[in-house]
Amino acid sequence: MASGGTVAFPDLGKHCQHRDCHQLDFLPFTCDGCRQVFCLEHRSYKSHACTKSDHNSRKVVVCQTCSMSIETTGLVGQGEEAILEKHLKSGDCDPTKKKKPVCPVKCCKEVLTFSNNSTCKTCHMKVCLKHRFPADHACSRGVSASSSASVANGGWNNRFLGTLASRTGQECAKTGATRSTSPPSSPSVFDLYIHGTGGTETFPDLGEHCEHRDCNQLDFLPYTCDGCQRVFCSEHRSCKSHACPKSDLSRKVIVCQTCSMSIETTGYVGQDEEAILEKHHKSGNCDPTKKKKPVCPVKGCKEILSISNTSTCKTCNLNVCLKHRFPSDHACNRGVSASSLPSAANGGWQNFLSCFCFKNRTTKKGQN
Repeated sequence: MASGGTVAFPDLGKHCQHRDCHQLDFLPFTCDGCRQVFCLEHRSYKSHACTKSDHNSRKVVVCQTCSMSIETTGLVGQGEEAILEKHLKSGDCDPTKKKKPVCPVKCCKEVLTFSNNSTCKTCHMKVCLKHRFPADHACSRGVSASSSASVANGGWNNRFLGTLASRTGQECAKTGATRSTSPPSSPSVFDLYIHGTGGTETFPDLGEHCEHRDCNQLDFLPYTCDGCQRVFCSEHRSCKSHACPKSDLSRKVIVCQTCSMSIETTGYVGQDEEAILEKHHKSGNCDPTKKKKPVCPVKGCKEILSISNTSTCKTCNLNVCLKHRFPSDHACNRGVSASSLPSAANGGWQNFLSCFCFKNRTTKKGQN
């Protein structure tokens, strides 16, 4: 068959030039590297093994003297040594601009100075002191060698098995069974917990036990409650979780009626409010000129109570603004109730209206 098309339409589409495909594609793709035609499945460089896949990639070499990157994309047929030699003779090579070497470990930007570098004896890589061990800089030969050495010598496995055997032996001794076990020869992180103030048998001062009555867990980073000053684990560190009797650590203040100053009474233990106010008056900080103007005590109302905008309720003796002068507006605690409403037959409407905050008005002569 020809390079493309069908018998009826010889110029329609093209055949894929992959050696194992040769499929007729009506929308073929032309590779910008080798300039051959491929179908949808073999259009990528990798799928048809393009020999010129790097024709658009930029290549550079780094000068070790000045750390400058020299592009070698357009310099065809020249080696890296010739390009670097040409760069040294051009006068652009400035040794003072050389970048300081950094640690090659991923995400580490530590500068390798004279006192902060270490050469790995296994892979001969220069790293910072923080990554000097083979396991820290992913040394391919160091990790395998250390792991094989630990397997050969027993390592942590023997320590763990020894601790587990001693723990099992103590549990069997409680039930009456006899079993001979030997304690581990060296300290490990799996030592048995001792139920005291904290720590283990090997490290008695390490961590503390939770003082919750149902927990007693050993925590190496315990929390001290600010109220009861007891030690708890992360699960019972909140005041609510361990039912702290001194959880009320809120700030308490009283307001001076002379200067409207708020005085904190949290630290005054055993003193009443009158003694604290008297001490405040004698301190010299009480300035009557700084007294704030009174406002309406109704919730949400910030109206200033002046001479012409003040009404005193005759029922509860509360000073409110004119907008809230009625008992129903300022939630009068001794306001009008259904049982206190006098009937018109008994002639008690004047007494009923007297509970509202109206001033007494004089009646004209000749009126009843």
